[in-house]
Amino acid sequence: MNTRARRIVVVVIGVALAWYAAVVAGWAARPLDDTVPVGNLPGWEQVLRAEGAPPPVPVAPGAVVTREVRCGSLFDGDRLDGPLPELPFPQAFNREPCELIRGDARLVFAIDTIVLVLILLGGVLLLLRLRGRPDEPPLPTPALTGTTR
Repeated sequence: MNTRARRIVVVVIGVALAWYAAVVAGWAARPLDDTVPVGNLPGWEQVLRAEGAPPPVPVAPGAVVTREVRCGSLFDGDRLDGPLPELPFPQAFNREPCELIRGDARLVFAIDTIVLVLILLGGVLLLLRLRGRPDEPPLPTPALTGTTR
């Protein structure tokens, strides 16, 4: 039973390492996408009158308008993976692109890393504990008697 328990612990550790490698290669090392809400610049009507700018393309009141922004991966130093998309006047992003998505992704990655460390630590401790115990002999089977009553 002791060698079987060791094998199970080693398999669990191997599965945890494979899962973490898949997380890093399949998600954390790839660029992220952010859907950023778009609204109008405050006071855009005054800017339009002062500059004689091109015809505006404002966002209608109550309309939900978003733009896709390509963000860098968790391991990139730059938060953006390329330039920001151009927005027509007077539109502007309602929040900083890529900040929210990268913050959430870092939190999820930190949780994944903590779970991996706990699994590895628990597995190593179990292996060390099981290493010191000898294999238990099987229990003897009771002899059958030929009497029936």
